[in-house]
Amino acid sequence: MKTTQKIGLFGFGVVGTGLYQILASQEKRKHPFLLDKIAVRNHNKQRKFSTHLLSTANDIYNTPQIEVVVEAIDDAQAALQIARRTLQSGKGLISANKKMLAENLPELIGLSVKHQVPLLYEAAVCGSIPIIRNLEDYYSFHALTELNGIINGSTNYILDQMQQHQESYQSALQKAQALGFAERDPSLDVEGFDASYKLQILILHAFGLYLKNEFIFRRGISDIGIDELRYAAQNDLKIKLIASAKLNDLQQLTDALVCPTLTKKSNPLSKIGGAQNAVLVGDQHIGFQLFEGQGAGDLATGSALFNDLSAAQRGYSYAYKKGIKTQEQPLAESSKKWVLGLKNKDLKNMRGVLPKIEKEFIIGNTYFVECLGSIQQIKELEKQFSFSLMRIPE
Repeated sequence: MKTTQKIGLFGFGVVGTGLYQILASQEKRKHPFLLDKIAVRNHNKQRKFSTHLLSTANDIYNTPQIEVVVEAIDDAQAALQIARRTLQSGKGLISANKKMLAENLPELIGLSVKHQVPLLYEAAVCGSIPIIRNLEDYYSFHALTELNGIINGSTNYILDQMQQHQESYQSALQKAQALGFAERDPSLDVEGFDASYKLQILILHAFGLYLKNEFIFRRGISDIGIDELRYAAQNDLKIKLIASAKLNDLQQLTDALVCPTLTKKSNPLSKIGGAQNAVLVGDQHIGFQLFEGQGAGDLATGSALFNDLSAAQRGYSYAYKKGIKTQEQPLAESSKKWVLGLKNKDLKNMRGVLPKIEKEFIIGNTYFVECLGSIQQIKELEKQFSFSLMRIPE
């Protein structure tokens, strides 16, 4: 093992700062990493690192002694350019940009293999939870059947505040923003985009399938209001934004969705509070196992980057033992149970096109319909009507 490995870092926001703090705090333990250069967009901004580290992208690419690059910026397009050039330069890449990775994994994996350099990205999914490493190694030849997870801390915090402390959606969102859990523009989180990118990555490592984002059904939490909370409470349920993926007996992917989900209190995910993340991994032989931990924040993500650095330094890389097969067709989906919340004025028009209705009732100002139908049927309804949506799992 080499005594020192020089690192180049792109970005010094929350994620980059977290890695910097982890590296500094671990110095007494004599880790082998030396942060050699940091490239940032604004060179005039005050930073919490020595100015001698300030560098340019070209300096990082053209320094042979830098063998590993950490990409920690939030611009997916810029991150992709960094990723491509890093791998083409024969340097290992460690990334935290879930959107960039999810949209371009086959290409990046190909570059990693071609140039024989590591590509690691544990920090892109669930922060401090080593879920990708476990899917790759511990579960490498297990017959996995299902994934269910709370993989966005911002939305979990917001829903937790709404249900535990009777906060309004807007009030809970503002608190999440003040605490740094949600961005000033929170749409990436609250509309489910962030979770859908993470689910893409998890599906690849769990099932060996690269699924385009367009095949993931996505619904956020912005239309969850007081009546939806009352519905859940009256039925002794909790609302969680859950990302789900499931295989049928023919090893076909039938579920790939991010959706507000009504969970029983016996479900371990119902107990995950605050900005925590958790993933339930379903195995055909041993049932479900729960992975839980800090899913966001500087030190949680910085810790994951540090662990990837350590793994890369030992020669570790993802083996993709279950393959990398691209899912070209829509999923072989099955019917699911849903709860639609709509206003009375829409009910008359919707009744003729709703899937199979099982129950209907009014709470507050909302007319709730429990129905059985496919994702495609729900998508068709979304084109014509406005309604809240919650899923009732099997």
